Amino acid sequence: EERSDMAFVRMLGVRVGVNAMGKIEVMEVVQGTPAAYCGNISIGDVIEKVDGGSCASMETCLAACDGREGSLTSLEVRRGGAGATEQRRSGGERATEQIHLLRQACGHLDPGAFA
Repeated sequence: EERSDMAFVRMLGVRVGVNAMGKIEVMEVVQGTPAAYCGNISIGDVIEKVDGGSCASMETCLAACDGREGSLTSLEVRRGGAGATEQRRSGGERATEQIHLLRQACGHLDPGAFA
């Protein structure tokens, strides 16, 4: 069962959630999915835009990621992870990165659902 503040983006193969800053953040990259195969999406990345449109909320992000299987999508992500908090404190702005990948319907089984 999905937590209400997290969602699985089935066309990309990532689980996302809303972070403390209200941004959409990658919480998990599922093996064997487009996101895992591209190798450029990491836990902690913040999804700023999908296909040029802003990801202001979970709903807009999920709607933008959904699309025709096999179609190309473009993500603009801001890298998270180590050093991100320190950069924010010092006023530094982390660079965004463009990532392109093909949409593919991905199933995901949560082992915790059987506990």
